[in-house]
Amino acid sequence: YFHRMIIYALKIRVAYTGLIFRKILRLSSHSVNSLSSGQITNFVSNDASQIELALYFIHYLWVAPVEIALVIIFFWQYVKYICFIAVGYTLFLLTIQASFGRLFVYLRTRILQVTDERVKLMSEIIKSMRIVKMYCWETAFYNKIISIRKREIIRYGFRLLLDCIQTLLSHTYMSVTFLMMYGTMWSLGIQFDTRFFALASCMLGYMRLSIIDFFTYAVRYLVYYLAAKKRIQTFLLLDESERDNRLLSTSMIDIVSDGYSTKEEIHEDKIIIDKPIKTSPSVVCNLKQACWDQF
Repeated sequence: YFHRMIIYALKIRVAYTGLIFRKILRLSSHSVNSLSSGQITNFVSNDASQIELALYFIHYLWVAPVEIALVIIFFWQYVKYICFIAVGYTLFLLTIQASFGRLFVYLRTRILQVTDERVKLMSEIIKSMRIVKMYCWETAFYNKIISIRKREIIRYGFRLLLDCIQTLLSHTYMSVTFLMMYGTMWSLGIQFDTRFFALASCMLGYMRLSIIDFFTYAVRYLVYYLAAKKRIQTFLLLDESERDNRLLSTSMIDIVSDGYSTKEEIHEDKIIIDKPIKTSPSVVCNLKQACWDQF
């Protein structure tokens, strides 16, 4: 499963990279001036790779509810309604993970905005380094970059705090679930043996791996991909430069439009166009011969 998903994810990532590269070649001068080399590098190295991570665990978004139903059936045969304690705590953790997903989207968007601002500022400073040195603006730009970097680190700190909370809930899942189940069984006088303990330990360990961990990764990387997809869509909607047919061959021009190919043949006296084509305004000089004035 993971081998196939890695292959598919790599193909989609290469497709995203090729799409970004072709868009770069067709950008207009205004769009090129609004971007920096660092932003384009982030599109290829950071944003395009998010789909690769999202596809690894995407199927656990629907596998988790099915596995919870199977665990309920298994525990019901041994402890009846006590099984709803473990299932309820599991659903509680899944709800927390889903709510964390919205926070991850918000923090991811804010982090990328600050990162783009910092990269753009650094690119402008490097391009105009002579002017900065001539007017002694090093301290002013240094303070500006430090303030942007501090805002970026603070946002990274909030994101790492959420990661720590998710890791804490994942590693304490089995212990807390056993404590609630056996505490309830002991208070109600329900007997349990080592056989049930071994089976319950295996089932809860499986739930922790496939439901808690993998479901968490699926939600996290999916929201990262959604944030990256918005950035890529915004980049792909930038203005493109208009194509000029005068740059093509004067003997035969093949223009592909709406899936059909039209040909434009140029003869000595006139130009025959099979299909009307919208071209940009131009000045055409049609001289058959030229010579010096004779006195």
